[in-house]
Amino acid sequence: MIEAGRPRAGTRLTTKCDRFAYRARVGVSRVFREPLRRRVLVSFQLPALRSAGDAAGAMASITAAVAAGDITPGEAAELSRLVEAYVKAIEASEFDERLRAIEERSGARRA
Repeated sequence: MIEAGRPRAGTRLTTKCDRFAYRARVGVSRVFREPLRRRVLVSFQLPALRSAGDAAGAMASITAAVAAGDITPGEAAELSRLVEAYVKAIEASEFDERLRAIEERSGARRA
């Protein structure tokens, strides 16, 4: 009979082996998959982004390229992050412009 709260014989060894196998799989995937994936060039023409309004057209082009099989969903995700970063930069720039205009009207000074 096994006491309550105590693992059976071999359970601890099995758990350690499982953790080792998991760490080995993660390590191998990091070594062999990620660097290769990042070096693959994407042959996709992203439309020019001149304003935040252009992001919708860019996302539509990315979606159409995935649907046509020109790029993979993973590549589309990377391109989508690029568009998202651009939109955030535009929003930050516009916010700064609005803040400067408000400060000029109120006579406040920026540090």
